[in-house]
Amino acid sequence: MMTLPEFTLHRPSSVTEALDKARELIAAGHEFDYISGGTDLLMNYKNRVNCKAHLISLKGVQELTRLKEDSMGAGVTLHQLEKWKHTPQVMLDALHNLASPLIRETGTLGGNLMVDTRCFFLNQSAFWRKSLGYCLKAEGDFCHVVPQKEICYATYSSDMGPGLMVLGAKIRLEGPNGTRDIPLTEFYVDEGRDRFQRNAGEILTQVNLPKDAREWTSGYRKLRLRDTLDFPAMGVAVAVKQAKDNSISDLRIAICGVSMAPLYLVDVAKEFLGEQPTSEVLDKLAEATMNATQPVKNLVVPTRY
Repeated sequence: MMTLPEFTLHRPSSVTEALDKARELIAAGHEFDYISGGTDLLMNYKNRVNCKAHLISLKGVQELTRLKEDSMGAGVTLHQLEKWKHTPQVMLDALHNLASPLIRETGTLGGNLMVDTRCFFLNQSAFWRKSLGYCLKAEGDFCHVVPQKEICYATYSSDMGPGLMVLGAKIRLEGPNGTRDIPLTEFYVDEGRDRFQRNAGEILTQVNLPKDAREWTSGYRKLRLRDTLDFPAMGVAVAVKQAKDNSISDLRIAICGVSMAPLYLVDVAKEFLGEQPTSEVLDKLAEATMNATQPVKNLVVPTRY
């Protein structure tokens, strides 16, 4: 049985206390992780992947659990969002296909948006990784996916990210040096180790939707081997607005699971503005989306599939 390594757990009761503890640990030269539900992080710790000596728990920070019509605290559980009357359809589609009911009871919105990138060569036991040889993302200096020493090809695996991207969501980051709001589309980095545009010690505290978020017709479809538990081999979120003549007046497409960051296909979407959504047009849209999506060879299914 895999056991957790030793670490010091800090339990702040507010964002301010959490940031104070972060400043203290940074000043002392200590590395740390924030933890809320821990459904992914603790599995990595059991596998001895990038463990830290300190964990700052956000579980007791009530500020992070607030729900308003256009604002969701990062500490809200996935189960709460599944039952919330204001949750847009694209998010519901993702939630119904995310992990399992038990994990959704524990996992949080912020945790899913910041879930670690995944790799066939990384997400294994410490014994397995040692026998193969360590990698760029943990303990080593070599990528086994695309053999080289510069870029980590671990793939982005959040189900909630694409749907929130196509809705135009912004996130709030609070850190030792202040607060900032950025579009979710600008948060992710196309490199498996770096993952985010995030400064040291920052906490994702809030996800904000624009006023027109529920005016979009939206949906999410997920490819995975099993009907539960699995991370996406590919996930596709789409949001569309139609004019009075039924033509496509606005279109957004985001894809997860196939690259180091989510793909936001702005150029593909632009090509189909003003078109009538006929079967022929939708077939062309599907083909254009496929041609713009080149999966990294780091999946449980062949990339051609």
